[in-house]
Amino acid sequence: MGSSFIKEDLYSRFLASGSARRLFRMLESGNLPRSVAGLPGALRAFLLAALKQTGQGVLFLAKNIGEIEQIQGDLEGLGIRGITPLMKPEDFNLLRMHSSSPRLILSTIELAAQPVGWTEGNPSLYMEVSGKNELT
Repeated sequence: MGSSFIKEDLYSRFLASGSARRLFRMLESGNLPRSVAGLPGALRAFLLAALKQTGQGVLFLAKNIGEIEQIQGDLEGLGIRGITPLMKPEDFNLLRMHSSSPRLILSTIELAAQPVGWTEGNPSLYMEVSGKNELT
């Protein structure tokens, strides 16, 4: 079974499950869970697959390089290699950049209260990560 077949099957199962409508309802209402682990399973799988396919990568708010290294192995295990660390307050302006693809913005608990914004009309997903097992 090839990886493209797996992606196509994942995508078709995602659409059939109604998770696409659920995602857009969550985005519109602003009721996204704070943790990746809080997403419904099919929705989480689709989001990660979308990030992998678009090559969009992940924006990761981190206090230091150690926090990035802690989660990097899990992301690479999912095939997501583009991790952009944001460690200085001025870097947070990147979160307001427009994007045509899904973006997942990860943060540790300590930085979750930072005043980061959603991109008008094309929101990124901003979720908190508290440990390595959040993405499994």
